[in-house]
Amino acid sequence: MEYLDILKDLIEIPTYNPPGVNYWKISNYLLSRLKEAGFDVSLMEIPETELNSKYVYSPLHKGNPRYVVLARRGEGKPVLHFNAHYDTVPAGDGWEHDPFSATVIDGKCFGRGTADVKGGISAILETVKTEFSGTLEVSFVPDEESGGLGTSYLMEKIPPPDFAILAEPSFPNLFIGHKGILRGTITVLGQQAHCSRPWLGLNAFTEGSKFALLFLQKYEKILRTKTTAYETEVEKDKYPSINIGGITSSSPGNDGVVPSKFEFSFVRMTLPEESEPKEEIVKIGDEIGKELHLNYRLTFKSYSPGMVEISPFTNLAYECAKKVINDNIRELVAPLRYDGYFYRAKGTHTVNFGPGRLENAHAVNEYVSLREIELSILVYQCIMKKIL
Repeated sequence: MEYLDILKDLIEIPTYNPPGVNYWKISNYLLSRLKEAGFDVSLMEIPETELNSKYVYSPLHKGNPRYVVLARRGEGKPVLHFNAHYDTVPAGDGWEHDPFSATVIDGKCFGRGTADVKGGISAILETVKTEFSGTLEVSFVPDEESGGLGTSYLMEKIPPPDFAILAEPSFPNLFIGHKGILRGTITVLGQQAHCSRPWLGLNAFTEGSKFALLFLQKYEKILRTKTTAYETEVEKDKYPSINIGGITSSSPGNDGVVPSKFEFSFVRMTLPEESEPKEEIVKIGDEIGKELHLNYRLTFKSYSPGMVEISPFTNLAYECAKKVINDNIRELVAPLRYDGYFYRAKGTHTVNFGPGRLENAHAVNEYVSLREIELSILVYQCIMKKIL
């Protein structure tokens, strides 16, 4: 099971983002694996000027360069392209096993990134050994976890392939589309004072907490009025969502001072049918600012739209998954954002299928089933044979 050896190697190279560590190391590992499979390979470094303006966790990328691994084999049409990201979210606390040392128990491999999406990378690397006609491309990219910088940059530099398969965890289903994502921050301003006389100041933390709770209450009511027309895995996925407070900060950062600034992040997941909801957020923020008599700043950091494709290509992928897995396969819109939009925006027919379950992605004790990787390889091979 060479795919398992590859998966173990990948897990043992931590690539958590932010800030984006060991990208050089994992890129060269992936390059060497693709060379062994007979591909012409190249490494594309994303310019720091691009990262300065587009990386949502800037300036944490400083000193951590970004690389896109691109490989190509064969010639002529059609061009089938596999894509997966090698960055992961940080491990967090509470793991039963070392998150950066693969642990296999009862047919499951545990470790950060096993489901999202290093299990998918190992399946791709096993699949592309298959013989074919036409052209096969593979890209392994950074920064999907921070908005898709790697794939976005790649698709500005290469001719769009005819077909693309992404490997986000979806097993046993296919994702024919995904939600969009709008990221930003809200900063509530107070007045600094000595902690012994807090009444002389205005505590931005306590006032900002009131702002955040009211923001969430008002916005949830609006979000419950919107639903997607497409099928989702669970009923709650049909609605857009808002998550606040993933990142927080308070200034000046000394417990002897009444804080004068409190900032919290928001992530607004948009339906494929929605446009960018900036005006909606501005309106709610202004209402709360007036209601609580607070000064605040609203900053939008990045936006990536959702997408959906229903086509002969997605139908072909569905038939392959159904044939191989022999299960109740569904064609769904993913509740998360992945890099499909960047391909579809260039006219590439796009589908997502990968080993792993969404409930394991970003979770403590993340794992992927080895059987799911094996079946995913068979699904990929089936699609390859029909396209190439």
